Amino acid sequence: MIPTQLGDRLGATLRMLLTGDTLELVQKAIQAAKEAYGSLVKGRSQGLYEVLRHDTTLHLVDARGDEAIVQRVESVRFLQDYVSAFTDYAWGDGDIFAEYRCSPGVPVDFYQDGSRRAVLISLRETKRRGEELTFRIHRLIRGGFLSAEECWETEVYHRTKELSVAVLFPRERRCRSATVTQRSTSVTVALGAERFRFLEDGRQELTWELANPRLHERYSLKWRW
Repeated sequence: MIPTQLGDRLGATLRMLLTGDTLELVQKAIQAAKEAYGSLVKGRSQGLYEVLRHDTTLHLVDARGDEAIVQRVESVRFLQDYVSAFTDYAWGDGDIFAEYRCSPGVPVDFYQDGSRRAVLISLRETKRRGEELTFRIHRLIRGGFLSAEECWETEVYHRTKELSVAVLFPRERRCRSATVTQRSTSVTVALGAERFRFLEDGRQELTWELANPRLHERYSLKWRW
């Protein structure tokens, strides 16, 4: 397969040497090679899968912020054949892996990846292009939300259609204000009253969602409580 610049140079040289039907055939072959190379690069950039829907719920269990439960449901469609593993990422304060469960799959390795912690999940089977799967992840955090101002960050690693985050506050301690910041632009948006509601058990829920979030972007949901 021929990269674009190399194909252009080769084409210019051949035009000097060939004429007529032979030149036309060679030019078509070069164009086909360029298109094949572009398709290969595009396929690699898409990643292993796309995310159809990513929903995270952060349940702040107690008023001190000592314990928090993260529940994530992520529906994906595979873009390549022979996918047999999935990588989950986490970061933040406290013991971020006090408990960890996932379904389907089995966590087989926890390791440091730059500023993040990564979990390698074996699917225990091979997925093919076009197949869909829904992951469910449960994680317990201890000592992670002890300040008056806290934050939950979401980073978009794969092309994603729908993204949502919900924070459940304990009855004894409600959220006073909340914002969302997009890292690449530093634009911060205050979340209004329509983003809050009270559940039947008295807990307060804060929700935020976004369609087609930007790839490789990080969104920070911050609150004061």
